[in-house]
Amino acid sequence: MKAGSPPPCVLGLTGERLSVWRDGLLGAREMAQITAHLPLCQSCQQYLAQFDAIGRQLRDQRELAPGSRIWRPVQQHITRIPPERRIPMKPRSLWSGVSAIVAALLLIGLFVEVLHSRAAPGTTTPPAASPFKVTSIDLAVHPTTVAGVACGTMITVTYTATFHIAAASPGGTIQFMYTANNGRSSANANVPVAAGQTTATYSYAKTGALTTDHTFPGIGEVIATSPNSATSPQVVPQGTCTAQAFKVTSISLAVNPPSIAGMACGTNLTVTYTATFHIASQSPGGIIQFMYTATNGRGSANASVAVAAGNTTATYSYSVTGKLAADHTFPGIGEVIATSPNSATSPQVAPQGACT
Repeated sequence: MKAGSPPPCVLGLTGERLSVWRDGLLGAREMAQITAHLPLCQSCQQYLAQFDAIGRQLRDQRELAPGSRIWRPVQQHITRIPPERRIPMKPRSLWSGVSAIVAALLLIGLFVEVLHSRAAPGTTTPPAASPFKVTSIDLAVHPTTVAGVACGTMITVTYTATFHIAAASPGGTIQFMYTANNGRSSANANVPVAAGQTTATYSYAKTGALTTDHTFPGIGEVIATSPNSATSPQVVPQGTCTAQAFKVTSISLAVNPPSIAGMACGTNLTVTYTATFHIASQSPGGIIQFMYTATNGRGSANASVAVAAGNTTATYSYSVTGKLAADHTFPGIGEVIATSPNSATSPQVAPQGACT
């Protein structure tokens, strides 16, 4: 037995046969037979140890140059195997086997080189950075509808913009302008974006009374100007408010002059009464029918006043002229009574004091 050679295998297994077994290329029966035999055979164990040592050497070297440096150790190893343990084969088969071993060694060396060229374990290659860019803008509105809400109701409408940013960007600041009335007016704002952040939000609100002409709430929109141009959809609460019924809620009545104290009895005087009709807000408007008096009901007249849609007040004035009476019959008590669209009565008023 040559120095450094393993003792004979009782099954006559050679290094080449064990190499084929390691590659899993034998039949199932022979694979199982060798697997059961290995723990009992020092010769086979020594071959396997040599295979492992060669593998470790290959993994430890960074570069594997082709040529005699690879082939000569393989050739020397083959010549050290006793002829009696070699598998007889035709010359062409022998060279095919040697070529396969050399090719396998080259592939192992290439694989080791690839492993060494990769980053250290536990590290990951960061994704390529993207330019800071707004890819799109979403815009939501709350409440989403005003249907069924009475016109004239005070509400706050909130618009929320969501900016979508390109992934893996370095971040920056988004400059934009926004509107809540379809561009009749606008304001400028900005929102910071951290590195890698893909969304950013901004909310703005508008408070007002629901109008019958639907000018409030208005259409909202957001337009980015930096780092690039981008525009959101236009949004507005859906539906329309419900108009209030046309109704006189109250009547106030003023008189001028407010006092005749100190005036000489018998003086000619014109007294003017002014009625102010208060109407339910955001009504569709209509005609107020009423009657009025300046003599505490001893005489009266009928009149009407037109009210435009959405108006909340309407006025009507009437006057009487006469001589200040010592018995205080002139000027008399004024009053206004609405009969349509509903019944309503003003306070009774007259100039204060008495003539001299």
